Amino acid sequence: MISTFRINLLFIVSVFLLFFNCSRYVYESTYTIRTDNVKTADDHWNELVSKKTNPKILLFGFHTYKISKSESTLLKNAQFAEVDYNTATYKFFKHGQYIDTQKADKTIPVKDLDLKRFVIEYLSKTEATGKVELEKILVPAKGKKDKFLIKKFDVDYIVMAIHLPYYHERTKAGINAVTGFFGIITLGLIPIYEASKAETFYVVFDKNLKYQNSFYYNRPYTIISALWMIPNEGFQTFFSQAEVPPENAYKIHVEEFERELLYQLTLKK
Repeated sequence: MISTFRINLLFIVSVFLLFFNCSRYVYESTYTIRTDNVKTADDHWNELVSKKTNPKILLFGFHTYKISKSESTLLKNAQFAEVDYNTATYKFFKHGQYIDTQKADKTIPVKDLDLKRFVIEYLSKTEATGKVELEKILVPAKGKKDKFLIKKFDVDYIVMAIHLPYYHERTKAGINAVTGFFGIITLGLIPIYEASKAETFYVVFDKNLKYQNSFYYNRPYTIISALWMIPNEGFQTFFSQAEVPPENAYKIHVEEFERELLYQLTLKK
């Protein structure tokens, strides 16, 4: 017979392993909104190249968030998010160049309405913390208060990407509760699946900031947790889960958007 002490010790050790050694990683699946089109982004790009109409695409935004500060009291815990410029979901977009990699020695004027739309589209989601990104393309007009020019980039299109939400948010999917229950009672042997929110707004402009089109992607990402889970993207525990969605949560958004954008461009005469 196993003594009560040993049973209690085994339980404590198991709970410790569950809470402090859960390996967690983002689980990705294929994501295709246009199921009638089996071509990849590379296929569409090669088609554009063959027609000598391959566009020069400038990428703007494409950042996730970070917690800038937290304020705790006895009654509430408040967190504040800001754009994390160390993140780079543009790396998932194969046939475009991020704005930081492009030089622009000249400036050009743009219509006020086009400029206002561009700025509002970005700041309405990122708020004041998006100012740093805007400064990469806007230049104050000399001698004119509240007037701006834009840098002249050698591009055809400027693509803005804004990721949401600011904080890690689980969806109300039943899989969260069901697998969570069995994962806990088996002390982490049965994986816990957590479906969490991820959405992206894309806005396409021409080189003069004239609005072209908008795209919206809402595709939850799944995190799998278990004691034995490998591989993992970063090492987290039950008590130190990510406070914001990871970059890879948006990988399938960016890949599918690029495929759709290039497909749309192949249709242009």
